[in-house]
Amino acid sequence: MEPRLVLDVSSTARHRVQTGVQRVVRGLYGEVATEALPLGWSNSFASYCTLRREERRNLSDPFGHENATARPDLLHNPHPWSKTLRWLFQATHRTGLPARVGARDWVVVPEIFQDKRIEFFDAHLPLKRGKAAALYYDALAWSSPEFFPPGSNPRFTDYLATLARFDLVVSDSREAEGELLRFWRERNIAPTKTVTLPLPMPLGREASRPAPGDPAAAHARKRLLVVATLEPRKNHHRLLDACRLLWERGHAFSLDLVGRSLGEGSGAVVAEMDRLRAAGRPLAWHAHIDDAGLAAAYAASSFTVFPSLREGFGLPILESLWHGRPCICAETGALGEVAAGGGCLAIDPGDTASLASGIERLLTDPALHAALHAEAAARPFRHWPDYAREFRTLLEEHAR
Repeated sequence: MEPRLVLDVSSTARHRVQTGVQRVVRGLYGEVATEALPLGWSNSFASYCTLRREERRNLSDPFGHENATARPDLLHNPHPWSKTLRWLFQATHRTGLPARVGARDWVVVPEIFQDKRIEFFDAHLPLKRGKAAALYYDALAWSSPEFFPPGSNPRFTDYLATLARFDLVVSDSREAEGELLRFWRERNIAPTKTVTLPLPMPLGREASRPAPGDPAAAHARKRLLVVATLEPRKNHHRLLDACRLLWERGHAFSLDLVGRSLGEGSGAVVAEMDRLRAAGRPLAWHAHIDDAGLAAAYAASSFTVFPSLREGFGLPILESLWHGRPCICAETGALGEVAAGGGCLAIDPGDTASLASGIERLLTDPALHAALHAEAAARPFRHWPDYAREFRTLLEEHAR
């Protein structure tokens, strides 16, 4: 009998947004649902709770049930009284951890936490029965604080320190794993077991890999796609400057941007997009999009641009290649780990001229586009069943 997984799905079950982390949580849950107990954390009660019906639906199919919507103003609290209902439900549906964890069970935390779970895990880990594992994505708020508004991650270093109390920490890139180990080393924190397990494709609900299509037809569309939240390290301001330069040189192409605004730090980017649209430039911004809409955006694109300066993984690069679309991106760090298998054109994202040059090359060189298109289509990928099986193997090996 395989051990049960007690799965922390707090944020993913509560909201219908589709960040990379939440897509990972939904994908993992989809593979282990029959053997997992999903729970949500209540900061009010400093306790885990069972899920409400709406939270279970948000976890398995956030846009497939009644009243589901992609409107940004309804993503978090669709009704003004929803927080009160959640509080009342949590008051009577608390569940005792670690008491409910069996000797062979694993508590798995695939989300980032910066709330009272820090104190909870500090008090209860390592578990008296069973073990605990965490999925970890990056340490950028610590290693690259210049990309984050002051005070936006007040407990992030506490979170990184608490990860050392888990029996196993699973990272999605060697770069991210190395940064976590460096943080522990600099803080004199005894490290726990860490491993790297790159993410699978697709993260969404697509049953099979889409056909890459005819590269010549894709190139002829002259349609650029950028999938990235609007935050400073994603480097949208240089991207928009590069596109403005190319439009002024007479290049004809359209630009589609997908990614929600994270508030502070993105206002200037939104204002620049408005100015470009007012000037008649063919630019569209989708603040939020479901899996089907994202797949359609990739299919309609000629190639993608991921201008990010720092990442823990580089999911949009992998998604672009999965859809058979070349990607313009950096070749260093975690981004280089994803790009190394082919299908990518390397640029320096910190240099507007380099970014513009890369876009111009793919717009004007159909042979280069076709070669990268072929490389992307030939890339092998691990799928969710593979990822879940490898994740299970890691847990079993560590338990032994």
